[in-house]
Amino acid sequence: GYVDEEVAGRLLDLVEEGLGALKEPEGKVPGVEGVVEGRGLVKSGGEETEVSTTSDKDFEWTPTAGVIRKQISELSGTPEESIGSDTTLFSLGLDSIDVIKLASRLKKAGVKISVSAIVRSQTVAKMMGSIQLDQGPVGGKVGTSIDELERQLRSSLGEEVKGATAVLPATPLQEGMVAEMVESGFRKYFNHELYRVKEGVDMDALKRAWEAVVAEFDILRTSFVGVEDVEIDVGFAQVVRPASTSGIWRAVELAEETDLGSETRGLLEVAVEGAKKGELLQLVNVRHGKEKYYLLSISHALYDGWSLQALHANVQKAYNGQALSNPSVRVPLEQLLNANGPDATKYWRTALSGLPKSEFPLRNTTSEGVNRFELPSSLPLDDIQAFCRGSNISLQTLGQTAWAILLASCLKRLDVAFGVVLSCRDTEETSELMFPLMNTVVVRAVIHGDRGAFPASKGSGARGAPGGGVVRYAVYLPGQGKGGEW
Repeated sequence: GYVDEEVAGRLLDLVEEGLGALKEPEGKVPGVEGVVEGRGLVKSGGEETEVSTTSDKDFEWTPTAGVIRKQISELSGTPEESIGSDTTLFSLGLDSIDVIKLASRLKKAGVKISVSAIVRSQTVAKMMGSIQLDQGPVGGKVGTSIDELERQLRSSLGEEVKGATAVLPATPLQEGMVAEMVESGFRKYFNHELYRVKEGVDMDALKRAWEAVVAEFDILRTSFVGVEDVEIDVGFAQVVRPASTSGIWRAVELAEETDLGSETRGLLEVAVEGAKKGELLQLVNVRHGKEKYYLLSISHALYDGWSLQALHANVQKAYNGQALSNPSVRVPLEQLLNANGPDATKYWRTALSGLPKSEFPLRNTTSEGVNRFELPSSLPLDDIQAFCRGSNISLQTLGQTAWAILLASCLKRLDVAFGVVLSCRDTEETSELMFPLMNTVVVRAVIHGDRGAFPASKGSGARGAPGGGVVRYAVYLPGQGKGGEW
């Protein structure tokens, strides 16, 4: 099933009509009674920002509080003196990526507070109360040891992993991708990209850059082996092979009169056969007449959207002779594996209890492939960001709220669910990691009556919704100690 361009246009118009109405606090939102209560705004750097409504006279600005305010000031570009004890991060225009940077900066400054605690707290005053809560493990729980799992896997797999530099458990996301990749004969989750090399690029230097990156990052030399041992709670092991000394490139010369498309399809078939032998990253130097290309074939189990950008950025660094940064994956992998357990299962069973299916009705049961339409918004991004700051919400919250209301309208139901992609990178160190950490999780949105237009809901997991309702979310937030892979 799919939504055609005309329907998509009408849906976007509905969203923009609601957002446009919300820009006028004294006006009414279509179909809603009540107006938004006015807020005090002050000009700061040419933009309006919300004035703190609570005096700082009862708050003690300790050195630690001063450090937090200083780091918030530097990230947001807001003068320190204008940041009150109850000024929220969202009102300053910060988002989830900025929160990750803030947690890292505070850690370096000696203030230990997790990303999830910062998201929950939002203000300096509340962050001060969260610092002590983040000291040490809760309840002294000891989870799965990645070193012990590697020992078990090496012992169980024996000759299959002989000579490997590392044998690590695959994540649930990787296991799902690998299983479907193999089941499909490597037609799914084994992807190919053909890149045209610009004139003036030193192809030999580019090839050396790729070789340096593959040698540096273990995930790019990884293959997967099924685990049959019932004593090990892992479906696949990711096996890291030593860096190749014979080169990783193949070369193909094509006559100028040949059809590049058909020749490329032949190269893809060769790549698929190589993948079946465990070669999950392959590079081909293609010369088509005077034009130069290279073909990258890579399993999706080796990367996500975030690390794909990092991959090309590191190739650029290596090409320019710059040093490569390669954080270890062992600690994040251990944390990810330990996030799945009885608590996570209990959380998701509760959060999704009684959830009806949220499926668009099929319009064409014989449709094949992907139907994609992109329509630019008529609302400038600056206006949307200003609205989010004034409403004390993030862009992500606004987008999810708009989609929840739109989905509810289409399905004629107030309890809906949809998927969101999380980066699962909650430190600056993991932001540089080349590893598939991203995950898609379910968001359950329950819309219920509240006659104010976009009320400022302050409860945990709640955000105001345009259209006169409150949308409450049940969603796993990385680092909060609940939820997990779903």
